[in-house]
Order: sequence, then C-alpha cells, then structure tokens
Amino acid sequence: MESFEKIMYYLLSGYLVLMLFLYPSLVRITVHQELVYTALPLLGWLVLTAYYLVRWSGRRRG
Repeated sequence: MESFEKIMYYLLSGYLVLMLFLYPSLVRITVHQELVYTALPLLGWLVLTAYYLVRWSGRRRG
C-alpha cells in the first residue's frame, strides 16, 4: 500500500473501533444512531479490505 492509502485505512479502522466499542460506553446512543454513524464507514472499510487483499494476492501469484 502506498503511504496515503495506509494512512486512510488506519484512520478508517480507528474510527470504526472508536464508534463500535468505545463511543457507546461513553455516550448513551440508540442502536439506530450507532448504525447511522457506522454503516457507511464499515462498508468503505470492507471494500478497502477486499481491494487490498485482492491486490496483495495478485502480487503473490505474479
């Protein structure tokens, strides 16, 4: 991964960890609010993870 891609991936991962595990214990939010705040970043994280895995496996084969 290039450095910019790594930084963005780590920031997105950190955001998801904070929103899924730390934030609900600090602030009372409903399940619906938590889903709203995490659905799109989680989808982006899954897409980036799949992209990096495909790119990595392509380099290992070729």
